[in-house]
Amino acid sequence: MDTPRLTVVALTTREARIWDAGIDPHARSVVVEAARHHRNVHVRAAQEDHLHHRRIDDPEFYGRVIQGIPPTGDILLIGHGRGKANAMMSFVQHAERTRPDVASRVVGAIDNDLTSMTEGQVLAAARLWLSHHSLMR
Repeated sequence: MDTPRLTVVALTTREARIWDAGIDPHARSVVVEAARHHRNVHVRAAQEDHLHHRRIDDPEFYGRVIQGIPPTGDILLIGHGRGKANAMMSFVQHAERTRPDVASRVVGAIDNDLTSMTEGQVLAAARLWLSHHSLMR
Protein backbone atom coordinates (compact mmCIF):
# COMPACT_ATOMS: atom_id res chain seq x y z
CA MET A 1 0.00 0.00 0.00
CA ASP A 2 1.41 3.41 -0.94
CA THR A 3 2.02 6.00 1.75
CA PRO A 4 -0.17 9.06 1.28
CA ARG A 5 1.70 11.99 -0.20
CA LEU A 6 -0.11 14.61 1.89
CA THR A 7 -1.68 14.37 5.32
CA VAL A 8 -4.03 17.20 6.27
CA VAL A 9 -4.39 18.06 9.95
CA ALA A 10 -7.08 20.57 10.97
CA LEU A 11 -6.41 21.74 14.52
CA THR A 12 -8.48 23.59 17.08
CA THR A 13 -8.02 23.59 20.84
CA ARG A 14 -10.91 21.11 21.12
CA GLU A 15 -9.98 18.55 18.46
CA ALA A 16 -7.81 17.59 15.54
CA ARG A 17 -9.13 16.08 12.33
CA ILE A 18 -6.60 14.06 10.35
CA TRP A 19 -7.02 13.08 6.69
CA ASP A 20 -4.31 10.60 5.79
CA ALA A 21 -5.99 8.74 2.93
CA GLY A 22 -6.43 11.53 0.41
CA ILE A 23 -8.21 14.84 0.10
CA ASP A 24 -10.93 14.02 -2.38
CA PRO A 25 -14.37 15.48 -1.51
CA HIS A 26 -15.58 12.27 0.15
CA ALA A 27 -12.49 11.51 2.24
CA ARG A 28 -13.10 10.84 5.91
CA SER A 29 -11.09 12.13 8.82
CA VAL A 30 -9.93 10.56 12.03
CA VAL A 31 -10.86 12.73 15.02
CA VAL A 32 -8.58 13.19 18.02
CA GLU A 33 -10.35 15.03 20.83
CA ALA A 34 -8.64 17.07 23.52
CA ALA A 35 -9.32 15.93 27.06
CA ARG A 36 -11.84 18.06 28.90
CA HIS A 37 -10.30 19.35 32.07
CA HIS A 38 -12.53 19.49 35.10
CA ARG A 39 -14.85 22.43 34.98
CA ASN A 40 -13.94 25.31 37.23
CA VAL A 41 -17.04 26.52 39.05
CA HIS A 42 -15.83 30.09 38.58
CA VAL A 43 -15.84 29.82 34.79
CA ARG A 44 -19.06 30.87 33.10
CA ALA A 45 -20.35 29.08 29.99
CA ALA A 46 -19.35 32.02 27.76
CA GLN A 47 -15.85 31.98 29.20
CA GLU A 48 -15.63 28.24 28.63
CA ASP A 49 -16.37 28.85 24.95
CA HIS A 50 -13.44 31.27 24.91
CA LEU A 51 -11.06 28.66 26.34
CA HIS A 52 -10.74 29.95 29.89
CA HIS A 53 -10.83 26.33 31.07
CA ARG A 54 -8.43 24.70 28.63
CA ARG A 55 -4.68 24.51 28.22
CA ILE A 56 -3.76 25.46 24.67
CA ASP A 57 -0.38 23.74 24.74
CA ASP A 58 -1.64 20.36 25.94
CA PRO A 59 1.27 17.94 25.38
CA GLU A 60 -0.92 14.85 25.84
CA PHE A 61 -3.36 16.03 23.15
CA TYR A 62 -0.57 16.98 20.74
CA GLY A 63 1.15 13.64 21.39
CA ARG A 64 -2.03 11.80 20.37
CA VAL A 65 -2.29 13.99 17.24
CA ILE A 66 1.29 13.09 16.30
CA GLN A 67 0.48 9.40 16.80
CA GLY A 68 -2.40 9.78 14.31
CA ILE A 69 -0.14 11.17 11.59
CA PRO A 70 1.47 8.61 9.26
CA PRO A 71 5.24 8.15 9.71
CA THR A 72 6.09 9.49 6.24
CA GLY A 73 4.79 12.06 3.78
CA ASP A 74 4.15 15.79 3.81
CA ILE A 75 1.86 17.45 6.37
CA LEU A 76 -0.45 20.40 5.73
CA LEU A 77 -1.82 22.11 8.85
CA ILE A 78 -5.06 24.06 8.92
CA GLY A 79 -5.96 26.04 12.01
CA HIS A 80 -7.13 29.32 13.41
CA GLY A 81 -6.63 31.53 16.39
CA ARG A 82 -4.32 34.30 17.41
CA GLY A 83 -1.55 34.48 19.93
CA LYS A 84 -1.85 31.96 22.75
CA ALA A 85 -5.11 30.60 21.30
CA ASN A 86 -3.46 29.43 18.07
CA ALA A 87 -3.50 25.65 18.43
CA MET A 88 -1.77 25.18 15.07
CA MET A 89 1.29 27.18 16.10
CA SER A 90 1.36 25.58 19.55
CA PHE A 91 1.28 22.17 17.86
CA VAL A 92 4.23 23.08 15.60
CA GLN A 93 6.23 24.32 18.60
CA HIS A 94 5.43 21.12 20.50
CA ALA A 95 6.45 18.97 17.51
CA GLU A 96 9.70 20.93 17.08
CA ARG A 97 10.60 20.23 20.72
CA THR A 98 9.48 16.62 20.96
CA ARG A 99 9.33 15.21 17.42
CA PRO A 100 11.50 17.24 15.03
CA ASP A 101 11.08 14.48 12.43
CA VAL A 102 7.34 15.29 12.30
CA ALA A 103 7.84 19.07 12.46
CA SER A 104 10.24 18.93 9.49
CA ARG A 105 7.53 17.34 7.33
CA VAL A 106 5.13 20.29 7.74
CA VAL A 107 5.10 21.85 4.27
CA GLY A 108 2.37 24.42 4.77
CA ALA A 109 -0.13 26.02 7.08
CA ILE A 110 -3.48 27.59 6.28
CA ASP A 111 -5.18 30.00 8.65
CA ASN A 112 -8.97 29.59 8.37
CA ASP A 113 -11.92 29.85 10.74
CA LEU A 114 -12.38 26.12 11.28
CA THR A 115 -15.39 26.61 13.51
CA SER A 116 -17.42 27.81 10.54
CA MET A 117 -16.13 25.25 8.00
CA THR A 118 -17.51 21.86 7.08
CA GLU A 119 -15.17 18.93 6.44
CA GLY A 120 -15.80 19.39 2.71
CA GLN A 121 -14.71 23.03 2.93
CA VAL A 122 -11.56 22.06 4.84
CA LEU A 123 -10.70 19.54 2.13
CA ALA A 124 -11.45 22.11 -0.59
CA ALA A 125 -9.00 24.51 1.11
CA ALA A 126 -6.39 21.73 1.17
CA ARG A 127 -6.95 20.97 -2.53
CA LEU A 128 -6.64 24.66 -3.39
CA TRP A 129 -3.41 24.90 -1.40
CA LEU A 130 -2.07 21.76 -3.07
CA SER A 131 -2.89 23.00 -6.58
CA HIS A 132 -1.16 26.32 -5.88
CA HIS A 133 1.81 24.57 -4.23
CA SER A 134 2.15 22.15 -7.17
CA LEU A 135 2.27 25.08 -9.61
CA MET A 136 5.09 26.66 -7.57
CA ARG A 137 7.39 23.62 -7.94
